[in-house]
Amino acid sequence: MKRFSDVSGMPVICADTGEKAGTVETVVCDKRDNVLGFLINSGKIGNKYSFISLKDVISEKNENISVLDESRIIRKREDVRNYRKNRNWVWLNKKVRANDGKLLGIVKDGIFDVYSGKISEIELSLGVIEDFRDGRKKFNINEDTEFGEEYIVLNEK
Repeated sequence: MKRFSDVSGMPVICADTGEKAGTVETVVCDKRDNVLGFLINSGKIGNKYSFISLKDVISEKNENISVLDESRIIRKREDVRNYRKNRNWVWLNKKVRANDGKLLGIVKDGIFDVYSGKISEIELSLGVIEDFRDGRKKFNINEDTEFGEEYIVLNEK
């Protein structure tokens, strides 16, 4: 299990050459509860961002993420934008409400299985003062969780 914040900033290494392809910028999620892959900052001026699918990751260690070879990295600007156009990577800073409408907080982190991509838990913030005073709240994601354009709704039983 990994946290979104754990993989952000990790270098992406091509296993065949050992060269660094870039650094993980953010975790890319679908509209439900799965990680699709990672947005990579390659540091290049023209095509700064790339995408790597989670299914193409061959290894994740605490210090880097490895991909089989350079060809697995999606670099074409239009292809990378397609992930954004489909409203992916909407998890961070998304509002979360209880089924009674009460605002529970804003998503600041998540926990997911690196091999299946399944997101199991989210960490919410209600603001700096509340985080300091009470700590961030953690909630499990389950089959009753609803995912909308503006909010994630946690249906508590």
